[in-house]
Amino acid sequence: MSHQNLLTKDAIARILEGEKVINPRVQVLGYKKVMGDGSDKGQVRYRFLLSDGKSSHQFCVMMGQLIERIEMGEFERFSVIQLNEYILNSLQDRKVMIILEPQLIKRGSDIGQRIGNPSAPTTPNSAGANTSFNASVPRLSAPPMASTSVPRAGRSAPVPTPSYLSDVNQVVCGIADLNPYRNRWAVKGRVSAKTPIKQWSNAKGEGKLFSFDITDDTGEIRITAFKTECEKFFDVVEVGKVFTISKAVIKPANKKFSPLNNDYELTLGNDSIVIPGDDDDSDCPKMSFNFVKIKDIAATNADSFVDVLAVCKSVGELVTFTQKNTGRELKKRDISLVDDTEMEIKLTLWGEEAERQIANEGSAVVVKKAKVSDFNGKSLTTTQNSFVQIDPTMSEAFGLRGWYERSRDTLRPKPLSVTTSSYENAQWRNLSEINLAAVRNERGALTFSTVATVIQVGKLSIYLACPTAGCKKKVTDMNNGYYKCDKCNKNFEDYEPRLILGLAISDFGGELWITLFHEDAEKILGIKAKELIQMRDANATEYEEIIGALNFRRFTFRLRSAEDRYKEEVRVRTTALAINEIPTGDYQKKLLELVNSLSL
Repeated sequence: MSHQNLLTKDAIARILEGEKVINPRVQVLGYKKVMGDGSDKGQVRYRFLLSDGKSSHQFCVMMGQLIERIEMGEFERFSVIQLNEYILNSLQDRKVMIILEPQLIKRGSDIGQRIGNPSAPTTPNSAGANTSFNASVPRLSAPPMASTSVPRAGRSAPVPTPSYLSDVNQVVCGIADLNPYRNRWAVKGRVSAKTPIKQWSNAKGEGKLFSFDITDDTGEIRITAFKTECEKFFDVVEVGKVFTISKAVIKPANKKFSPLNNDYELTLGNDSIVIPGDDDDSDCPKMSFNFVKIKDIAATNADSFVDVLAVCKSVGELVTFTQKNTGRELKKRDISLVDDTEMEIKLTLWGEEAERQIANEGSAVVVKKAKVSDFNGKSLTTTQNSFVQIDPTMSEAFGLRGWYERSRDTLRPKPLSVTTSSYENAQWRNLSEINLAAVRNERGALTFSTVATVIQVGKLSIYLACPTAGCKKKVTDMNNGYYKCDKCNKNFEDYEPRLILGLAISDFGGELWITLFHEDAEKILGIKAKELIQMRDANATEYEEIIGALNFRRFTFRLRSAEDRYKEEVRVRTTALAINEIPTGDYQKKLLELVNSLSL
């Protein structure tokens, strides 16, 4: 059976001659894994031999996010694929096709044979020594001599009617169309965020840097300037202004430091150009927000970033303290935010934001890219990626301020962030009342107090944590005497053991499994984690006695129950916010209030 009609006629030769063939269909005749060397050492890519039934070309490369699809066998031998997006580069006198968006049309197992009788094309310099599929692939990190980009079907070309900078021959393209295989490019966008200047020091030296984000109508990207470029451009770049950037280095984004939805980022160099543009440019929309209501933050994962519009309910004092591990002086300020879901959350401002952003009660507050924390309930904190604005001139802010003015006297918001005062006023509940319906009725999270008895000690987990004050992230044993923290990006000679303890507790009406974290686990066990580990290794009997002694002890618990999803199952997850011995007087008072409230 002939499958020739599946392939685009003369697609290979036409592409190599520079024609922009839209969505060509070709056959996979083979591929091999290639490891990068030099500056891209260790980078995995796959080199394909592709055919249109008449001509073949062996320098066709897939990499990046396509690796997993290749290794899962999606593009097996004899498969027919459609090239929805690709780039043709000339590297080291060879034409190299960079496949960016392949689509499987028919599996190779359904075809089972080579289509046609393809040979190497006769286009000059089409492959150099195009006689052996084992020939080395050119280094893709080398500066391309020429390139042709073919757009996805159904969207405008990445390079529209050329718009050139006045002093450099660079084509302005959309941010979403940037990739390391473009040459002669520039991007134009509005600055949506800018960090302060930061000092850095590592084995390669020291210096300073700052970063800023720009957006256009296609996407957003992070740009970083080091040392000389930091000094050169810091005072030039302003949030809300439009700039055109060219001659920067495109590289894979470091997702540990950048929350942006972009696989790449830019680094400014000696030759980089940053030119102010028209701030009213319609191609660079004003800063956009994807606002999340405070009640919805209860179900948002920790370390996520959200945009929030709320009203300031109260402002805390500016707090100055010294970071233990670095000796640096840090400043922070907590403010309380509410919105029309009648929920309240704490926002922590840091550094210059803490000093500068003095909101008043009733002020509208916008935070872009606030980081979600789940310590003591849900809270928000600013990072170097955040943007904070007080009383912005937007209709949503005016509407929310009006709501607050009307509701201020009767408003009793429910807190997502737990504090000492919220414990004192927390609801007292029986365990029989804690279920999924009750949690959902409290907008996804329920904070309450109860008196209960430990009836079973569950799993006690001990993990190795970063010794840096306030970090608490898990470290990796490097098996060389050091432990690495990915968050701090440092190696340490020691670690801090931290505990996670599961308990089943019960009262007269029901039972509940709860999780205790390090401080409360140490408190209830009456022993430090390091001592507990030593005891476990030296005297297993004594260790078991310490654990077993928790059974049938009664405590006052401050708990938080929240909706949790695990393997498509929705359930209630409860964590301890505080645990204490029963305060006899206060507990008796609570019981007396309960008795007096009963109607006989």
